[in-house]
Amino acid sequence: MADDRWILKLESGLHDRRSCPFLLEAPQGIGPHENLMAWDGIHVWPIQSFRWNGATLICCEIPFLGKGRHVQLEVKRAPNGLFMQRMETRKEEDRVVSILDQGELFSTYHGDGQVARPYFYPLHAPGQIQVTRGLGQDEVKDHVHHRSLWISHGDVNGTNNWSDEEGHGRTVCKEMSGLFSGPVAAGFSTTGSWETASGIPLLEERLAVRAFGGTDPLRILDVELTLGAYDQDLVFGDTKEGGLLSARLASSIEVRSQRGGQITNAHGGKNEDETWGRRSPWCHYGGWVEGKRVGLAIMDHPFNPHHPTYWHVRDYGLMTANPFGISHFLGNSALRGDWTLKAGDQARFCYRVIVHVGSHHDILIRDRYFDWVSPPNACLKSVSG
Repeated sequence: MADDRWILKLESGLHDRRSCPFLLEAPQGIGPHENLMAWDGIHVWPIQSFRWNGATLICCEIPFLGKGRHVQLEVKRAPNGLFMQRMETRKEEDRVVSILDQGELFSTYHGDGQVARPYFYPLHAPGQIQVTRGLGQDEVKDHVHHRSLWISHGDVNGTNNWSDEEGHGRTVCKEMSGLFSGPVAAGFSTTGSWETASGIPLLEERLAVRAFGGTDPLRILDVELTLGAYDQDLVFGDTKEGGLLSARLASSIEVRSQRGGQITNAHGGKNEDETWGRRSPWCHYGGWVEGKRVGLAIMDHPFNPHHPTYWHVRDYGLMTANPFGISHFLGNSALRGDWTLKAGDQARFCYRVIVHVGSHHDILIRDRYFDWVSPPNACLKSVSG
């Protein structure tokens, strides 16, 4: 008989867990694209399975579990219609996909090749509050290549895949696949290449994206980026002009707007003077949009090269996780950040983006970082029956 009942054991560890999504590999008997339910004797939680990098994973969200606590839940397949499909991916057109949270647009990934490289736009906090800058003429008064949330770098074997100036490189999205939706998470994958101005491929880009909602007023976007060199070594050059992951905040959030915007890093640094060129596991940019306090954080995973990353973050609204521009950040040309990816090798970079309502204190941004890099211990085992 196929397994139809499991026990999920959770241990919070050293941190309180609030609206905390977590992942683990699915045990035997759970296939991809299944909805399950977890019961602790009082509450019922949704659990969702999906395919990810050739494996079946399950994801769940812990509404609250205090530090040092543990809980045991019974898991069964959920009856049809028990849980709403909260998180949804919707293909809009070729290589364009939207992510929705309870029917409300979270973000749209644009990989259709209309501009030099793909980007996420808009990026909405709960309540349809746009936290990144618009793309219209009235809003873009500088740095046209700063398109909301995007991936790029200013020097790969001499190719500038950061700017839109003459001779710039391009990122070409070739395929989109693996779209999934469900009561906990939604996501998709893309495959493409970084190319020179003349169209010569430099590297393969594989992008995997997961999105979570939550019981708190925030949304999470996990970005997993795999870069693979073709038949030559690739040098990611030491330049401040690049990332890998970058955001351009809405104009009213900018520190220079003098409307209460503020940059903060994990060490308590404030604004450009105390965060630009500094290393930190995360950086946060917060301010006000149409009378609502909102913010965006980018988090750097400990597995990433040169972690904790340096930050190219400006009072005019730019925030970039840049592990390569060391000589610029330290003001010493002898200290180089050039990084080589050997021919045939791959490198993986993982980032978490959080957009939210309230201040970074309100959403406990430090705890959110540990939710990601030091998640709760979880074990799911079958029960005979």
